[in-house]
Amino acid sequence: MGGIFLSIFGLLVPFWKNGNWNPWFSFLGLALIFVAIVSPSILKYPYKGWMFLGGVLGAINTRILLAVIYFILFTPFGLFRRVFKIDPLSLRLDEKLDTYRKSSNKKDPHHMEKPF
Repeated sequence: MGGIFLSIFGLLVPFWKNGNWNPWFSFLGLALIFVAIVSPSILKYPYKGWMFLGGVLGAINTRILLAVIYFILFTPFGLFRRVFKIDPLSLRLDEKLDTYRKSSNKKDPHHMEKPF
């Protein structure tokens, strides 16, 4: 955690934003690295908080990504089917038909001898 904090906030962000280096972020990152080396048990609670934050952000990102993927994949497919009036389940009412019943065909009794 300290190394990531040091590399992102101490080195990358300052050079990305006008090149101003803030020593406080580097000091905090180095302090976290030092504590992790000397006494790792102290970082148990920051670790739990960090993992909780990661779990919450992961749950939010998962829902956002699934919603985006759903709308990118299924919305155009559904619109395409509506524009071209594709009805594979025959759910539309047909005024010309007397009944929607489909007669079954009588099968030969031997068709069940070897079903697979």
